[in-house]
Amino acid sequence: MVIGLDTSALTLKSTGTSRYIVCLLTELNKTGEVIKCFSPGKGFNIPALNYIPILKRGGIRRHLYRRLEISNEMVKVGVEFAIFPNYLMPLDYAGPSAIVIHDLSFISHPEFYSKIFVRYYTSQLRKILEKDPAIVTVSESSAADIRNLLGTGKRRIFIVQAYANVPDTVCKNIINDDRPYFLYVGHLEPRKNLLFLIRNFIEWNSSNGGKYKLVIAGELWLNSKEVTSLYNRFELNPDIEFMGYVSEDDLHSLYSHASAFVHAGIVEGFGFPVLDAMNYLLPVLCSKGSGTEEISKPNALTFNPYDPNELKKGFDDLITLSKEKMNYNLKYSSKLMHEQLENLLDAVGNVKRISIGAEFSKVETAVEKTLLYYKIFNSGIEEKKLHPFLMEEYATSKQVNKAVDSLITSGTIYRKGDFLYLSYPAIPFYSKKNNGPNQKKVQMLLKFLKIVPFISSIAFSGGTAIYGPGNHDDIDLFIIAKPFTVYIVYVIIHIFSFLLKSRRILCTNYLIDEKALPVNVNRDIYTAHQIITLRPYKNESMMLNFLNENKWVLRHYPNFEIPQQQVYEISRLHILLSPINKILEKLYRIWYRKYIRLSRNNSVILKTHVIKLHTNDYRDKVITEFIKQWDRYNRSKSEKSVLV
Repeated sequence: MVIGLDTSALTLKSTGTSRYIVCLLTELNKTGEVIKCFSPGKGFNIPALNYIPILKRGGIRRHLYRRLEISNEMVKVGVEFAIFPNYLMPLDYAGPSAIVIHDLSFISHPEFYSKIFVRYYTSQLRKILEKDPAIVTVSESSAADIRNLLGTGKRRIFIVQAYANVPDTVCKNIINDDRPYFLYVGHLEPRKNLLFLIRNFIEWNSSNGGKYKLVIAGELWLNSKEVTSLYNRFELNPDIEFMGYVSEDDLHSLYSHASAFVHAGIVEGFGFPVLDAMNYLLPVLCSKGSGTEEISKPNALTFNPYDPNELKKGFDDLITLSKEKMNYNLKYSSKLMHEQLENLLDAVGNVKRISIGAEFSKVETAVEKTLLYYKIFNSGIEEKKLHPFLMEEYATSKQVNKAVDSLITSGTIYRKGDFLYLSYPAIPFYSKKNNGPNQKKVQMLLKFLKIVPFISSIAFSGGTAIYGPGNHDDIDLFIIAKPFTVYIVYVIIHIFSFLLKSRRILCTNYLIDEKALPVNVNRDIYTAHQIITLRPYKNESMMLNFLNENKWVLRHYPNFEIPQQQVYEISRLHILLSPINKILEKLYRIWYRKYIRLSRNNSVILKTHVIKLHTNDYRDKVITEFIKQWDRYNRSKSEKSVLV
């Protein structure tokens, strides 16, 4: 499998995110998969941007790279699973993916950030979660915040935790002071609670004869008045020493010669500095209720980050400890991260992996489950389609054939002609009618749609794709329109079907334009099946591009093969039709306002580039019925095995 890793957040300076990416890349390279790294180059792929100097600044350049370039680069090299380790991912990336959310401090404590930053990151993160990437985080504390603050419900959250490495070399003390010192390492920003830490340290140290010193290593991270004022206020205080950003060698020296480590941050996702201190066997004093407490328990001392008395008592307790007394359970290691990463790669949506083959019993179960899905539609599946349409289990075609032979021998399934059926008497959820629509009228409709200039591609979908246009009670269509013409196409279809009195025959299930190929809602087994069973009628190459933009279907159907994407250019001329398209959109919103109001689970979607109408929530009913019958089927199997 080709795994793409966004390394655009890697910088020359060692930050928590940079260190996490380095650890992640190290462990990914041990998986045996093909790893591709993606970082911005010196220039833009969009030539016009190269003439705007301000856009080439580090942070802006990285942001624009993620928004405008990385998605196309990943598609070009055939990335099958992408990992975005710094919160955000491009909204146009449609393949299987994972995002790493380190913490949600900008939501839980917005007072520490600018309003623009909070609004932007919150809105982007919510849009990204609609694309259904795997959610990765660095601690149980952050996982709880993600569930509570983002409302992810029962979605699985993967914990993948980095580790620290301590050099074996002996180093010289770089602090020109004979006094023992407590060490703080981290950015200088409001959420680190440094004013509280410094002020109470000075008071405590004064009452103890000024025996200790507080060394603060870290650079100004957020340009806030609070942090600037803090630095100016205590810069000349003899008990406080600001080191600024220090190199890895200097950090090694600071940790090696410190008496203890202190961290008063109000909210932390993980806390590399605390983990480093533990690896140097330093006594640790950190805040309660954050990731730092989680990774340092049970040996670290903790305090309420709002209670000065608890902090001062913590200082008292620190001086009674020594490195020789510390006995940390250092579970955060390369081995742990590798195991957690393997769990992610194995479990996330059953993404196909080169190095694994399914167990025989799992393949049999997948065959039964697939046939039951077809059974509730009163159908079987063509045997040659079973392997690519096998549900939720990656297997070779030989494994599937072997499972089929075994299940036929046991009487669990049976073969009739070229089709396979489940022997279990499932209750049909849907039965097709014997007589399809008037074929003359159907052919006239299809020929007309084929010559509409605003229609880019047409495919049969749903029951029409499975049974054929002549054997289904209506014609289910999936249509891709030219850019900015979705509602124009919809009006044309409405008018033509009205004139031919074919409103009950022609059913446009999904209408999108070329600018909105990724399906970003309802990424479930039903929608995935609808997509992989599409039968192209007009412009197969565009439908192929649609499949490439929706590789998430491989989570549900990991054996389905998607041919390589065709190169195509989106016409810019159709943007002239955008005003007409938007006017028609508003008119349709008024027309369908009742359906929109009653719609549940996005069963009605009206957007500038997307129209989807399933007002009867048919999708939800199918999924509910399938789950119910699968449970019933498994219970019946268990009862039979007990009787035997």
